[in-house]
Amino acid sequence: MTTLFYFTGTGNSFNAAQEIARDLTDAHLVPMVGCLGQGDIPTLTGKVILVFPVYLLTVPYPVRQFLNTADFSPADYIALVTTGELKGNLCAVAVNRLLAKNNREVEYFQEILMPQNSPTGIKPTKGDERWTEKVSKINTRKILDENKTLYMRIASDIAASKTQKTSRPSVSEFWNPLSAVCQKTTRQPFLISRTTPAPAAEYAKACAPPER
Repeated sequence: MTTLFYFTGTGNSFNAAQEIARDLTDAHLVPMVGCLGQGDIPTLTGKVILVFPVYLLTVPYPVRQFLNTADFSPADYIALVTTGELKGNLCAVAVNRLLAKNNREVEYFQEILMPQNSPTGIKPTKGDERWTEKVSKINTRKILDENKTLYMRIASDIAASKTQKTSRPSVSEFWNPLSAVCQKTTRQPFLISRTTPAPAAEYAKACAPPER
């Protein structure tokens, strides 16, 4: 049995979960927020697939609540699929830290690009000449069409229990996407940390060299 636990803000992650589940046998969708609202986290057995958007390069707060509450010990396989406008995020690092309480980690990680993946609707800033192009119907359709092939590959990988882990991000892999977000929101990097449950110290720790 394969269960896709999803959290969605704009509907992108729900669509991604649906498309992936379509190509899997005996797969069903479960909203994370629904589990939290009922106060009843189901037993996570079989293959567990987590699908959610990237919020400021890391895990949305409702997803953190779900991961902190659920017991992943009985799961046979854990996969993570994130959606967002930028590639290069700390979600796999953050999720692995939360799964450590169950002595587990993500065995498969895949990022899916989405057009303007922001529930608050970030407005274009001065100098962002490509904003109109990025949100155009033509560009949006191109991204969604390309994702169809990716959904099929992800489903095939999950069906085969493929392992595709992520390494600790380098400083450049972390800083470049963060700088892009800062430019869009006209905020400084240190101010961004105040808008997310993950403090700046966690970002710094995630990007630090492995302990020897």
